Parts: sequence; structure tokens; C-alpha cells
Amino acid sequence: MGSVSIWTDGSCLGNPGPGAWAFYVPDIPHHEVGGEPHTTNNRMELMALAQALSWAKFHTQARLVVWSDSLWAIHCSNRLWKPKEHLDLFEPVWSLLHHLRGSRDVLLNYVKAHADSPQNNLADQLAHQEAQRQQSTARREP
Repeated sequence: MGSVSIWTDGSCLGNPGPGAWAFYVPDIPHHEVGGEPHTTNNRMELMALAQALSWAKFHTQARLVVWSDSLWAIHCSNRLWKPKEHLDLFEPVWSLLHHLRGSRDVLLNYVKAHADSPQNNLADQLAHQEAQRQQSTARREP
């Protein structure tokens, strides 16, 4: 069995502000997005990672290579750094990683943001578009 790459990104228009997360699986291809009307960029980066791992738990048994442009999310998820915030999201990420790593390799890799990675750029574009949708939805609500 080969490996599956998943590209994640978070976006926030203002920090805090309307934000979104996205992940993209080029081999299938498949992507998912979500957002919040008032959030932070770090929270959305972490949410992208959590959603990607949750998807992988149910959709593939392959080795996972997860890419993020957030060193903070990667290092905290791998327990190299101790997070001071968003513990409500780290607990599920740590649990998912523990579960997934029990049956396969799971690598969390860093990719430089806005560089020459078409997959990272697509994840960024998907997250940014959803953040814009969150912003326009928030403007219409009373």
C-alpha cells in the first residue's frame, strides 16, 4: 500500500476575524472546507489538520503524509512544542494521531506558504475563499 498526501491550510481575514480551514487530497482528488465567523489563523490551521486526520481515519489505510504551512500546528501536534492555547482542538488531534499511528505511519511535514507548491497553494485558495464566504455571511446576518 502506498501513501496518501493531504495538504492543509487555515485562513483568517483579520486576526481575529472570519476564518476558514481546508484540506486537499490530490490523489483522489478530494477536498473539504469549513469556517467560523470569528476565529484566529492558528485555530483554523489546527482545525484543518484535525479535519484532515479525521477524514483519513475513515477513508484510507495508507501511510499518511500531511503537509501544513504552520510550524506551530505541526510542532505542537507532534508534541515538540507545548501549546498555550486551543487545547480544545489539540486534544482531538493528539487522539487522532495516536489512533492513526497505531496502524500506519503518519508524517506531519512543513511546506513554505505561498511558495512553489501547487497543492499548498490550492489548499490556501480553498481556505481563503471559504473565509471570504464567512465574512460575507456575517455581514448579512442581523
